[in-house]
Amino acid sequence: MMGLKRSLVAILLTSFVLTCFAADDYYYNVTITTSPTARAKFDNHEGKLKIKLKGINNLQKTGSQEFTLTSTPVNIKNDATWSFPIRTEIGYEKLQEIELRWTLKSPFNPIYLVSKPKIFFEPILVSINRVDGGIKRQIIRQFCAKKIPQAIEHSEEKSFKPCPIYN
Repeated sequence: MMGLKRSLVAILLTSFVLTCFAADDYYYNVTITTSPTARAKFDNHEGKLKIKLKGINNLQKTGSQEFTLTSTPVNIKNDATWSFPIRTEIGYEKLQEIELRWTLKSPFNPIYLVSKPKIFFEPILVSINRVDGGIKRQIIRQFCAKKIPQAIEHSEEKSFKPCPIYN
């Protein structure tokens, strides 16, 4: 009976260790850019940038993770770029979609009841650093919306999927 308990404990411990190794996290850099004035003019707004990553993790389960990229409001204006480090369980090659959303710092302006402001965004870049054969290199994937530049109203989500030309 004692041998059975030891075997059971060994199996559970092995299972736990393998699960820990399987649930490795990935570290990406996500770059979000607004359109230059020449492509789409819009008014500046103070707000936050948010994304939802969708894909498959190391345990082969489909899921999503949400991130507020700017903890404090930033000035969202034409031709601006922000880069953010992301830690996720979604595998880099298995990242299928990014949903982008922005929210106003003060959405209670009465004018927004009639018309919500729009911001125009360029494709989203996602990069990861890899070491292959002792050489460090950066791999970049580009995620595009159906239309570029993509107009996104306050608090609206738009989907960006891997651009076919780059993936």
